[in-house]
Amino acid sequence: MDDDVDEHGLPPAPECPECGNPMEPESFKGDERLQIAYVCPVHGVGWTFDPFVS
Repeated sequence: MDDDVDEHGLPPAPECPECGNPMEPESFKGDERLQIAYVCPVHGVGWTFDPFVS
């Protein structure tokens, strides 16, 4: 497996800017479309984005 992707084929998760823990991607329905949130296990949601909008 390529070192630049995880077991799901995704790039490594970003680190939480507050504590440095790796953030986990979670999907949810927002504004009638799929959204992805990066979540820190300690500090919660760091940011969200729409993977279908460039």
